[in-house]
This record gives sequence, structure tokens and C-alpha cells, in this order.
Amino acid sequence: MELTKSQLIDLLNRPKPLWLNGLDLSEGKLSGANFQGANLENTNFTKTDLSDVIMSGAKLAEVNLENAILLGADLENADLTGAQLNGAFLFGTNFSGANLAQVDLRKANLDRSAIFSYAKLSNANLSGMDLERFVFCSTDFSYANLSKTILAKAVLIQAECESANLEEAVLLQAILTDADFRNANLKSANFVGACLIRTNFSNADLRGADFRYSFMYETNFDNAILDNAQMPDPTQSPMPPVTNF
Repeated sequence: MELTKSQLIDLLNRPKPLWLNGLDLSEGKLSGANFQGANLENTNFTKTDLSDVIMSGAKLAEVNLENAILLGADLENADLTGAQLNGAFLFGTNFSGANLAQVDLRKANLDRSAIFSYAKLSNANLSGMDLERFVFCSTDFSYANLSKTILAKAVLIQAECESANLEEAVLLQAILTDADFRNANLKSANFVGACLIRTNFSNADLRGADFRYSFMYETNFDNAILDNAQMPDPTQSPMPPVTNF
């Protein structure tokens, strides 16, 4: 369903929360609009300017945001399950607490100004992405595809990575505090110089992983597969932690 400009203005000025699911709002200019708590499931926002919009708590499952502009948008606690984000511009976008399950972020445009604290990225696809120096606090990556993803110098505090695929992931000098990698695939992952504080690798597949020059404190390797893994040399000092985020 396509709307005229006057119809759209009328809708945006109605009492909240709005019910706009399934509409075609593609190529629109909606910067600064308030969609807080709105139902926008299956809505088409292709190439729409959504800069600085408020979509906190909105229902955005299966929404089409391909090539949409979401600079500074607030999607805190929004449900984006299965959303299409190819080509979307996500600089400064707030995904705190948002549900991004099953989302493919590989072709999205984002940098570390995007906020993913407490976000749910279970079963999401981030394979091969460059996430160097990104900060993930209490982010849920369970069952996500992070194979060959660059997480060098990234911060993962209390991140949930249970059963995630991180084969050949690069975590060079990453800070992994209270991160949970239970049952994860970490074959040939690069942890050189990483800071591993209370990191849980129980039952993880770490065949061929490289932990040289890493710092470990109360790190759990119970039942982990460590064939051909390279562990820190106790005679060598670990790399200094990264501090310039």
C-alpha cells in the first residue's frame, strides 16, 4: 500500500503507538519521525531516510531496510527479527537491547559508532565482517555465524557466544572478559595477544587456535578440543592491553 504525502503526515500525527505494518514507505524522507512502539512489521523502507528516527520498542520483524539511511536512529529494544539490512547505513545507530536474530549484516554499512549493548544477534550472519575495535557488552551471539570475522582489538564483555561459528575469526588483542564461548567452533581462531579474563571455552572446538602472547586469568578450557592449539609461552610476557578505543 502506497501513501500520499498528506496521508503519511496524517498517520505520523496520530496517537501513539502507530500501526503501519505492511506499508510501502520506500524512498521517503522520514528523518526525525517518532515510531516509538509502532508496529512496522513487513514495512518497506527501501532507500528511505530514517536519520534520527525514534523506533525504540518498535515491531520491525521482516522489515525491508535495504539501502535505508539510519544515521543516529534509536532502535533500542526494537524487534528486527529477520530484517533486511543490505546496504543500510547504520552509523551511530542505537541497537541496545534490540532483537536482531537471523539478520544478515554482511552488506550493511556500519562502524563502531553503532551500539549493540545487550542486543540479541542469535543466528545472525556477520561472517567476514570487519568489526575491529567494536564494543559488545552483554551482546548475544549464540549460534551466530562469525566465521573469518575480524574482531581484532574488539571488546566483548559478558558476550554470549555459545555454539557460535568463529572458525578462522581474528580476535587479535581482543578483550574478552566474562565472555562465554561454550560449544563454539573456534577452529584456527587467532587469539594472539588477547586478554582472556574468566573466558569460558568449555566444550569449544579450538583445534589450531593461536593463543600466543595472550593473557589468561581463570580461563575455562574444560572438555575443549585443543589439538594443535598454540598456547602462551610462560617465559614470554603477554602483549599490553589495548586502551585507545
